[in-house]
Amino acid sequence: MKRQVIIVMTGKSPLDILAEMGRNARKAWIYFDNTCKHYLEKEANSKMWKWGSLNLDWVETEKIPATSIKLQKCVSGLYELIEVDSGYIEFTRPPYNDPEGIFFFTMQK
Repeated sequence: MKRQVIIVMTGKSPLDILAEMGRNARKAWIYFDNTCKHYLEKEANSKMWKWGSLNLDWVETEKIPATSIKLQKCVSGLYELIEVDSGYIEFTRPPYNDPEGIFFFTMQK
């Protein structure tokens, strides 16, 4: 199983990196730290906390299709990617005993 910390460079979005990862992100456990969560909250067109999950939505643009993600706070400072609804990101949350990789995202400081 692949384990990796991914540093999102200035000027990039964590969603762009997920899209670039393609099949590598498809059946992985993906975690965002606080810096990524804050970036995504600022970037999203709408956000809503519901039952301990953060739902973020983006409207379709010339660059990306409409996108929705759901993050679940799991431990202090980390948020697990639970769900993605997008035409450009391949992601299906794997069972807890069978991920193909574990990726931790943080923004460049």
